Amino acid sequence: MIEEETGLGDIVTNRGGRTCHAAIVSREVGVPAIIARLFDERDPAVRTLVAQAIADARRLRRKIGLCGQAPSDYPEFARFLIECGIDSMSLNPDAVLATTRLALEAEAQVRAGARDAVAMT
Repeated sequence: MIEEETGLGDIVTNRGGRTCHAAIVSREVGVPAIIARLFDERDPAVRTLVAQAIADARRLRRKIGLCGQAPSDYPEFARFLIECGIDSMSLNPDAVLATTRLALEAEAQVRAGARDAVAMT
């Protein structure tokens, strides 16, 4: 969700965070919230929504981060976030070193791809 007025943006993937955000949205719009018990951040529909949220934040020149378990549990999801242009992501302490290495590699590949794209124009 990107709020143009405040400049805030976040993506929440952990169960507690989703429940909290759904309750807030439910309260604000006056519609009961239903939270699914089964959820997989790697689902193509979820990835599409996450990519769109990041793209919207970029378009609005806003920072956006992800709070949740997915980057710690699924390195490919962390790489996906970096390729989409995420500004920050939360990590479990046991995943910080491995994910930081992955992030540095992915960011280098993104920069190299951008250079190649510019060179081709």
